Order: sequence, then structure tokens, then C-alpha cells
Amino acid sequence: MPMRRITDFFRHDTRASHDTTVEVDFQPGNSTSHGVEEPMVIPLTSGENLGLKVVHNLNRESILLDIVFVHGLTGNAFSTWQHPTVEVTRGRGVHWPSDLVKADIPNARVSLFGYDANVASFWGGASQNRLSGHAETLVGDLTGLREDTSTENRHIIFITHSLGGLVVKRALQISEANAENHLRRFEKHTAGIVFLGTPHGGSDLASFAKSVGKCLRLVGKRVNTDILDTLRRDSQVLLDIEDWFGHWRRRRNEDHKALQITCFYEELELPVIGKVVEEHQAKIMGYSSYGIHANHMNMTKFSSAEDNGYKTIRREIRRWMKIIGEQRVQYKTPEQERREARFLSQLYTCPYEDRKNINDERIPGTCEWFTNHDLFRQWNEDDQSALLWVSADPGSGKSVLAKYLIDHVLPLPGVTICYFFFKDGFPDQQSVLHAIRSLLHQICSNNYDLVNSLLLQRSEYEAGAIFESFDRLWNIFIDIAQNKRAGEIICVIDALDECRQDGFLQLSAKISSLFLDPPNDRARLKFLLTSRPYEHIRWEFQELEDLIPTIHLAGEDETEVRKISKEIDLVVQSRLRSIGIKRRLTGAERLHMSSLMATIPNRTYLWICLTLDVIEKLRGFSRGNVIESIKNLPRTVDEAYEKILQRSPDPLKAWKALHLIVAATRPLSIAELSIAMALNESDNSIDFILDNLEPADRFAETLRNLCGLFVVIIDQKIYFLHQTAREFLVQRAQPVLPLHSNMVPPTSWKQSIYPAVAASFIAQACIWYLTSNIPRLERRMTPMAPDFDPIAFGEYARKYWHYHFRLSNILSDDKITRSALRLCQKFDFDQYSDNPGSDLASEDPLAKAAYIGLHQVVQLLVETSYKDVDAQREDCRTPLSWAAERGFLKIVEFLVSRDQAAVDDRDPQHPNMTPLHHAAAGGHTEVVQCLLQTKKVNVNSMPNESGYPDVWNSATQLDIGDAWTETALGLAAMNGHGAVIRLLLQQSDIDVDAKNCYGETALMRAETRGHDDIVALLLMTERVDVNAVDRYGLSIIERATVRAQENIVRLLLQTGQVDVTYQKAAFFVAISLGNGAMVETLLTLGGLDINILDDDGQTALMRAATRGDESIVKIILRCSGIDVNVKSQGIGDDWGPSRRDDTALICAARFGHKHIVQLLLHAGANLSAQNIDGDTALTSAAAYLHPKTVKALLRSNQATANDVRRALSQVRVELARLKEEISHGLTEMEGAEAKAVQVIIAMGSFLQNQRGFHVDNFP
Repeated sequence: MPMRRITDFFRHDTRASHDTTVEVDFQPGNSTSHGVEEPMVIPLTSGENLGLKVVHNLNRESILLDIVFVHGLTGNAFSTWQHPTVEVTRGRGVHWPSDLVKADIPNARVSLFGYDANVASFWGGASQNRLSGHAETLVGDLTGLREDTSTENRHIIFITHSLGGLVVKRALQISEANAENHLRRFEKHTAGIVFLGTPHGGSDLASFAKSVGKCLRLVGKRVNTDILDTLRRDSQVLLDIEDWFGHWRRRRNEDHKALQITCFYEELELPVIGKVVEEHQAKIMGYSSYGIHANHMNMTKFSSAEDNGYKTIRREIRRWMKIIGEQRVQYKTPEQERREARFLSQLYTCPYEDRKNINDERIPGTCEWFTNHDLFRQWNEDDQSALLWVSADPGSGKSVLAKYLIDHVLPLPGVTICYFFFKDGFPDQQSVLHAIRSLLHQICSNNYDLVNSLLLQRSEYEAGAIFESFDRLWNIFIDIAQNKRAGEIICVIDALDECRQDGFLQLSAKISSLFLDPPNDRARLKFLLTSRPYEHIRWEFQELEDLIPTIHLAGEDETEVRKISKEIDLVVQSRLRSIGIKRRLTGAERLHMSSLMATIPNRTYLWICLTLDVIEKLRGFSRGNVIESIKNLPRTVDEAYEKILQRSPDPLKAWKALHLIVAATRPLSIAELSIAMALNESDNSIDFILDNLEPADRFAETLRNLCGLFVVIIDQKIYFLHQTAREFLVQRAQPVLPLHSNMVPPTSWKQSIYPAVAASFIAQACIWYLTSNIPRLERRMTPMAPDFDPIAFGEYARKYWHYHFRLSNILSDDKITRSALRLCQKFDFDQYSDNPGSDLASEDPLAKAAYIGLHQVVQLLVETSYKDVDAQREDCRTPLSWAAERGFLKIVEFLVSRDQAAVDDRDPQHPNMTPLHHAAAGGHTEVVQCLLQTKKVNVNSMPNESGYPDVWNSATQLDIGDAWTETALGLAAMNGHGAVIRLLLQQSDIDVDAKNCYGETALMRAETRGHDDIVALLLMTERVDVNAVDRYGLSIIERATVRAQENIVRLLLQTGQVDVTYQKAAFFVAISLGNGAMVETLLTLGGLDINILDDDGQTALMRAATRGDESIVKIILRCSGIDVNVKSQGIGDDWGPSRRDDTALICAARFGHKHIVQLLLHAGANLSAQNIDGDTALTSAAAYLHPKTVKALLRSNQATANDVRRALSQVRVELARLKEEISHGLTEMEGAEAKAVQVIIAMGSFLQNQRGFHVDNFP
């Protein structure tokens, strides 16, 4: 029987627009001649067998797949695949790529790749690897062909013989490593490889070489005697390729893009030689393998389509096509990939991997108290979403444990691991915003398929605002986790107690809601959290812990403490052995030390690290000294810290260094700290700095001597040994005295550093650097002092000087404040800001100082130089406006305290916004409160100039003549600032329903951005109008439905105030959008009649049936009171979805929705019901040529012979018309003709066997 042809693999044309992801479906089916040109078969001779030759070509629209044949050594691009004994055309034998494949897979373009197959040429000399050359040619030729024909996104299948398989492997390796995207598509779109007699990794290549040599002698070719040596010499090259190929296959599997592979081995021996490639050599473990009843030379030659070897290959390719179809591969254009790269770059705002790796590796035998614990095993083995919170005391190794789990325990194929390590003292490591960005970056980087077009459109529409919203990023995080392509995602979050309090409350609420709300079966999302056992953390998880006791593993409990203590003993013994070897101690001395250490209670990993260092560095290592030292060891970590710093040889220098390290916004490098330490207020000349500057390597030693184990240096960056070291030093209370120059080191180091003073130290260093002549001479200075890297500290100073100055306790009359003023006056502002003021056109120093928050400089200027701070400047904005926008409370308080301050002044260029607008838009709660307390602001004022300020990042284009208007309340709602909204709502004269130029209220603005918490807040006031409509007549419930804001719809319906007219409109919108969850919400919480008609006279059931939405039809059928036989009241026409008096069954039948027809019949739909034209469901299905639907209708007990005869007569008329059109050359009607025949046969069979027909006999 002829092979059933496989055609029409792709659902869509894969030539995508520049920014579109094209989804592809492989759907094996019946062949079609449409678009297929005459095949082009090129018999190649020995002179033209190089390069890529197409032997079966098609027009571009018809090419759905590339099949490329690659021959082996001594072969030929044509003759390798030709059976010589059976002549079929042009006097030659069967050439199966062009004679057989073209017939069985008509939508595949078939190509042959030829190369110089001489053995010596293949391998080349030691300096020239011809294998790579041939592979590069294959990549280039095939890529060029696919680009020239706009088919670069089609799948590729290779069929290879012998060492041709190695050429393909090497080509894939070259493609993957290539920097050019268009060449990487070669590897990306390779879907499968057939290996015919190819030796794979682990094979005896020398034995293979001998067989090749014998083959060559048999066919009369001269053999270079060096061939065997060449193969042996190059065998490492092949093994490297095989090693890469194995890793690559695993990566493809983990990315859910599995490569299809089938191996074939020879069953017969060559005369004299035997088998060239043994069966075990030709197989790849884990993949299908089959024998071909032929020798190595003939296993690629098939006499007909009935040849068993060919049938097996054909069967495998057909199987692959089905698998590929299920994978629904997504191809991305270069523009799509650039958009993805931009998206990922906006997520990468913290070097999360570096921050993980600063933690030590675990010592063997430790961390087992956790990995062997039943709660961890239960969590780890759970195949559903799960949470495990691990608490333990400081210094017990939580971060080391987290790192060990991430690197060595949790990774498994198909599992994505993401993590974040919170760290007090570094702003980026205390922020939940950086945490959620980092988690998303890791997930999306691991699986690019999760970055879909909708996600990119959302991020681009909001022009970056989405990356500043934790709520929106969390929603994206959940959406991605629910994507079936995401697989299992494990999130490890370390040191939750070091997250900022407001952020911790946000994060803990989101995590808790995941497990308190009904489970979502679509997501497999696991969380492992570590923290200290603080009460505020326990409170946030208490409800969840009461519900699910297994979420909390308390490492501070007595049982776990004992286990950890035993592991600490392992660490102690390991360190003591090391000390004993270094200090040449006897066995008795080691045992005595061990017994003494064992008597000390409450040891932690951190304590061990600190105290054993003291013993190791002990001078005069005698038994008495050891005993005395151990007796005098500090009993607490704080005591250990104090002793370390008390031993500093230069306390003043150590104190200054520690201030700089505490204040730094990120870990300083050795070079940066060295320069900062060398700077001085009195003399910042180059000569002075060079005289006081230590080279980086020497300064590292100096720092260790100054601070001992208190700080550590990793990759030239400086860190505190542990978070407790920072906590030991820092006094959170504000200093009583302002900064002064004669400060001296403390007598006690504990809590001796005030954050504001530390900020002053580093602010001074930055300003001294920037106001010196160093920046102007940076390039010329490098040769003067090779160890002096001024650029390193210059970058830090430029970015953070104003940040540190703002946080310092420097006063307006301090000398350094005038230096800061000079920076504002003298230099280009953009060079010195972490957020360059591209919108700050003013050169005025007061405006600059207000923009970057230098309250000391603002006060200095106002008190000495500016009589009227509100005088209009060239940028038309006041300092108060800038400070309010940027959220700098101290400046706002200072400026509004002056009687002449224009608190409600408008800025015409921005556009006519007041300081209150700016503060509300930015979510600056304290600034808003300060402005409201003046009683001088109008809370309902609106800008009235055309334009849209960049600060809201909106892509909305205004119509000419529109005036953009928004109240402070609307701005706060739009940007999700709940605290600001609460303040504004306290104002008695606030208009909560004020509308902007689009007719949108604050409630609508919150809905637009998906801020369900803000919607809930506004609804709780019971003052907002839930039935307000925008200028387009849309109510908020309709808008929320269109945007699939299910939570917001639920909140609105729960008020009980939503007009039923708007509910109805939203209901039918949800059906049209296919949003089943929204439909269910509206039906459950709303007050709708399920049989209500829409504006077109259709019921919900009709609309869902017309759309073919089976899930929504099921939801509607479950509703009480549903009448499946209600008739439509619409006018309808020949082109519309319904006619007057249509039923849901007629609608479903007309569009061929067989499964919905079955559901409706089961629910009691009347098959005999007729519309205004007299059509029934059966006649409609027949007239529109839906044979499967006709069969479903005929299965019901309601079908009558009269109905069938009437439908049959209509179809026969239609069939005659189709035949007429086909006779006139309209061949595209052939498919419709075939369907018409099937319908006629089905109904004819029914009429012949009315009493008990068998539908299985229908064609």
C-alpha cells in the first residue's frame, strides 16, 4: 500500500514580521498539490559533487522542512544514495532522496551536501583540520540557501552516512558557538538526525581506520600509509566533538527542545573486511537503533519504497514530525531576539551570582542535618508547589547551606533554580524589587521561550515602569510559573531577615497568598526561605504555618541545634588537624586541644572561624600557652569581634577604613579603598596622593593587618566576614554631634559607627576626588603610577557622591558643603548623577541641588545667594517642584517653611503640574503629607496643557486638541501608591470621581495598571462610582474584563453596586475573548440571567457555540436555568455568525464544532429546530461541508429521514457547483469536493440503514 503522504506541517507561514513570534504546528495529513512545483533532480558527477545541491525544490510557501543528505568518506553526494541495479529514470538506478523522499514528503526541500571525501584530504595535516572546514561550508551553504529563499525558520533533518555524521556534529558545534545570530539558526532549527553506520563516542577509531583502509584497497584506491597515524592523532578531536555532542543533547532535553535521533547499523559484512562499524559503535544510548540488512557500503542504497531499510527511515521521520508538532516550536526573528535581550538587560540590576559565590563552600559532612531532614526530603520530593522556611541562629551556616543546595543538591534536569541572597548594608541586596528582577532574569535566561510577545509588549508599552513595580513583576513571575513550558521552578531566598521591612511585608504577603489561596495546578513553584528566627518573620507566616505545619524547619530548636553542633565538631576537628600539621603538634597535644575546645558551649560556625584563627596564630606554641589561650577565648561572637579590632596596630586608620566599608553602596575594590584612604582635605595634589597611596596588593595586606578577620577579600572586593560583623559596628541611632575633623577611635568598637557619619566619610572622599585636579589628569597619571587606578574610584565617586552627601550629617555651613556647591556649579551634571538629569535643562546650581537632593547645598544657596527661591528660571521649574518630584523631604520641608514659597505653583513645561502632582505620581508619601499640611494646595487641581509627561512612561498618543488632565489622586492610583491615596482621601474636599481628559476616574486609572490593591482601597471608601464610564462609554467592569483583570472584576462585583447593563456587556466580552475564568466569575458573583440576549440578539450559549469555545460552553451548561433551545433575535445575514431564530446547536453545526454539538445534544438541544430560513442544525452542517459534525448529528436519536433527505439534496447541489468550478481550473476546491462526498456518503448510509446504521462505516 502506498505510504500516506505527510503534508501541511505548519499552521502558519513561518515568515514572520520583524517583531512577531511565529508558532509552528506539524500536522501530518493528506497531501496537496497546491504550491508544489515540478521536482528538480540533478544527477551529480564526480566533478560537481561539492557543496550543497538541491534535488527536490519547491516554492517558498510550500517549503516546510529541509532534509539534507551528507555522505561519508570515499562517498559521493549522488552515488552514495543511489541503488545501481534498478533503473527508474534517465537510465539510472533509484536515487532515493530525489525519487522516493520527494513523493513521501512532498513539502520537504531535499538537498545533498558534497565535500572532498578523500581520506587524507578529509583529515588534512596537523595544522589544518579539514573536518572543521567541511563543517563550516555546510553551515554557510545551508544558511545561505535558507536566507535566499526566506525559509530560515524551517526545521532541518539530516540524514548522514559514516563519518558524514561527524561532519554534521561538528557543524552543529560551530553553529552554536557562533557570535552571529543568523548562523546560530543552523543549530537552533535542527530537529533530527539519521545516522547510518556512524561511529559515535567511545568507539575504537583506530580499528575503524583499518576498516576504511581495507575498503579503499578493495575499490582500487591508493591508501596513504599515514592514514592510520592521522586518525590516531586526530582521535582527540573526534572525542572532543563527541563530548560536546553529549552535553548538547542534554541541554536540548532540559530546554524541552529534544533532538530526535535514530541510529542504523550494518548487519552484513564486507568481504575480507567484515563490519566497518560494529553495532555497539553505531548506537547512542537512549535513542532508537535498527539494523539494515546490508554492508557498510550498501546500507545507504534502497531499490524501492518497499525496501525495509527505507521503510524504517520513513517511519522514524514520520514519528519525529508528530513529536515536533506536539512541541509547537516557536521561531523568533532577529528583532524578537533583540527585544528579548533588552527585556533581560532591564531585569539584570544586581550581580546575584557573584553575591552567592562570596559565601564559603561547605565542609564535607556538614549541611547533612538539613539534607537528611524529613521536612526537606518531603519538600524536595513533592511534585506540586511547596514552601519550606528554614530559620536558624546567626552564624549557623544558613548562607553556606543555601549556596550548597543551589550548586549541588537541587539542580535536576527540567528544573529551573533561581535564587537571591539578601544582604544588609547594600541597597541592591536589601530590595525586593532587585530580588524579583533577579529571579525573573534567571528563569527567563534559562528558558527564552517564556519571554513571549505579550510579555514584551507589556514591558514596552509601559516603557520601563513595569520594572519599578514589585506587584507587576510578581504577577509576571506567577504567569511565567504557570506556563507549561516553565516546568518546575525552585526559588531559594536567603537571609529574608536582611530585606528591608516594607519589602519583606510585600514579599511575605505574596508568598503566603500562593499557599493560602486555592492551589493552582498549572504552576510547580517551590520556595526555600532562610532567615534568623525573628518574631516579625514568624508573625507574617503564622497563619500559613498553622494551616501547613510542615512549612517551617526551625534550626534553632534543641534537636536541630544538637545536630548542627555535631557537624561543628567535624569542622573543629578538621581545623585542629590542619593546625597540628602546620605547628608540628604531637598526637597527644592535638587530642588535648580537642578536649579543651569541646568544653566550650554554644559554638557556631562563625565563632569557630574567629577563635581558631587566634589559636593558629599563637606565638610560642607550648602546651601551657595553648591551655591559657583556650581558657581566654572569647565566649561570644561580639567578644571575638572586639578582640580582633582591639589588636589593630593603627586604630585610627582601621576606624576610617571601616567607616568607608560600612557606607559603601556596593563592595569596594582594594584599589578603590586604597585611593579613598589616601585622599585628604588639606592636600589632594597628585604628589601628595602618590606619596600616600599603597599599591593594591600591598594595601590588601595592610587592610588584613588593620582589621584582621573582621573583613575578607574575595576577587579583589572587600566584604565583612559576616552580617553580624556589620551589626556589631553600626549604631542605628542618629549621632548627637555633627561631623567634625578631630574624631578619634572609640574605646569600645561595638556600635561605634553611625551611618550618617560613615556617609560623611565617603562623601568627603568622593568630593575631594572630584574637586581635585585628578579627574582632568586621569589618562596622563596612569604611566606615573602603574598601581594607581584613578578611573576605578572616579567611577564610584561620580555615581554616588551626592547619594552619600544626602545621607550624611554634614551641615550647610561645613566646608565640604561649599565643595559640593562647586560641583553643582562647575561640572556637567550628567557626569555626576546615577540617574542623569536629561530632563533637567537648567544650569542653575539651586535647581541641580534640589534635583539630586543636596539639602545642605540648597540651604546654603537660599541663605546666601537667593532671595526669591521661586523666581522663574530658564527651565520654568522651581526647586520645590524638582524636590517634590524626586521625593527629597528635607528640601521640601525647608522650602515650604519659607513664607514666600509658592506651594501650588504650576510648571508650564511639565505640563502645568504642581509639586503635589509630582509627589503623588512618584509615591513620595512624606512629601505629599508635608505639602498637604501647608493648607495651600488644591487637591483637585489638574494640569491643562497638551502633552504627556515622560515620568509616567505612557505610550498613549493624544488626539489633537485633547488636554491631558489628571488629579493627584489619579496619578497615585495609576502608579499604585496606596499610602499617598490614603492621605489624599483624608482631605474633606477631595473629588474621588474626578475625570481626566479620557473620562477616566482614579478607580479606572488603578484598573488600567492592574493595581487590584488600589482598586480595593478605593472601593472600601464607598465613595467611588463603580458605574462611571469613560469618554468611550466603557464602564470599569468592561475595561477590566477586556484586560483580563479577574481580581478587579471580582472586587467590583462584591460591592453589589455594578449596574446589570454593564455586567451583561462585560459578560459577552469575556465570552468573545474566550476567558472562561472571567465568565465563571461574572456568573458566580453577578446577577445575570443566563439566557439574556446580547445586542445582536444572541445568548451567551450561542456566542460561545459559534466561537467553538468548548470550555465556556461547559461552564454555561452547568448553570441552573439554562435553556439550550432559546432562539436568536438578531437580523443576521449570509455573512454573519447567526441568522434570526438560530439556536446554539445550529450555530455550532454551521461552523463545524463537532464536540460542542455533542455537548448540546446531550444537554437536550432540539435537532429539528429551524431558523427563519428553515435551516436545521443538520442542514447547516451539511451545507457548510462539515462531515464530522454531520456524523455527530446523525448519531442522535432525533435525526429523521426527511431532515437527511433535505440536507442531502442541498449538498448534491453544492457538489455539482464544486465540480463545475474545478473543471474551470479552480483546483483549490478539490478539498471541498472531498468533504462534500464524505457528507453525501454519511447521509446516504443513514438513509440505507435507518433502523440501526453503523457510523463507523462512514468514510
